[in-house]
Amino acid sequence: MALLDLVGAPYRIVSIDINTPDHPTAELLAVNPLGQIPTIAMPGGRIVTESAAMMIAIAEDYPESGMAPATNAPERPAFLGWMVYLAANVYPAVRRYFFSGEIAESETARDEVRRMAMKELQRDWRVMEAAVDPAPYLLGRAPTALDLYTAMLSRWAVDQDWFRESCPKLAAARDRIEDDPKVATVWRENFLNFE
Repeated sequence: MALLDLVGAPYRIVSIDINTPDHPTAELLAVNPLGQIPTIAMPGGRIVTESAAMMIAIAEDYPESGMAPATNAPERPAFLGWMVYLAANVYPAVRRYFFSGEIAESETARDEVRRMAMKELQRDWRVMEAAVDPAPYLLGRAPTALDLYTAMLSRWAVDQDWFRESCPKLAAARDRIEDDPKVATVWRENFLNFE
């Protein structure tokens, strides 16, 4: 929602209760065979799943927003690389942390899955912290969907004091995108750890 607000796209939210016995519904499975949310229906009926893909697609549909570097921009490879890095490394570790019961049956095993997921998350954030040099945003002087995706993922699972202490550059860039009133409004509705 925050990216849709930032680019000025009209949208309608369809809420789904994932804790009901009939989840995923036939309606959701028709557009996303994995039954996962979020799923977005783009103009022209295009269906996009997977958070990074949705953010890239939205940003590219609104090039005037600057939320994705142009295909020939020097920042483009870093934008795509970090978006995929977050989707391939950070997001799966977050998922393992919160849904350890999908991997392990006993509470002892689930605790181990969560411990290892947190270890991976901290490693992945440290790798990104060492590689970026915000100026003041992750890719330069203006925010992109990468800043928003990083901010969103950094609010999940990771201890916020640890994140600020261990990843000060990422935390500072996150603070800048979260200062946007449109982002702050969405974050207040969705993150208990957003001050």
